[in-house]
Amino acid sequence: MPDMAGGFLTVTNTGDTADRLTHATSDISDDVELHRTKDGKMQQVKSFEVPANGELVLERGANHIMFKELKRKPAVGEEVSVTLHFAESGALEVTLPVKAATHNPTMKKH
Repeated sequence: MPDMAGGFLTVTNTGDTADRLTHATSDISDDVELHRTKDGKMQQVKSFEVPANGELVLERGANHIMFKELKRKPAVGEEVSVTLHFAESGALEVTLPVKAATHNPTMKKH
C-alpha cells in the first residue's frame, strides 16, 4: 500500500540478559507498530522478546515493524532512520536500506 511500509532486520543480543523490543519510532511515520503474521494474518503485538545471547529476526511474512500513514514515501536506495526501544537496554538508532516493495530476501532464484 502506498501509505504503509514494512521494516525488516535482525536484532542480535550478545548479552547474558534477555530483553524486549517494546516499540519503534521513525521520522517517516508517527504511527509505527510491531506486528506478527500468524496464519496469514497480521496482528499488532506489544513487544518482541530478544533472548539472551540470541536474535530477534524481523522479516517479511513473520515478525516485523509496520510503518503506517507514511509522511513521505522513501525511495529505493535511500536509508531510513529508525529508533528501536528496548525494555532493558534503552533506545538504539539503526539505519534501514529501502528496498523495492517486491523485495524478498528469502526467495531463492532458480
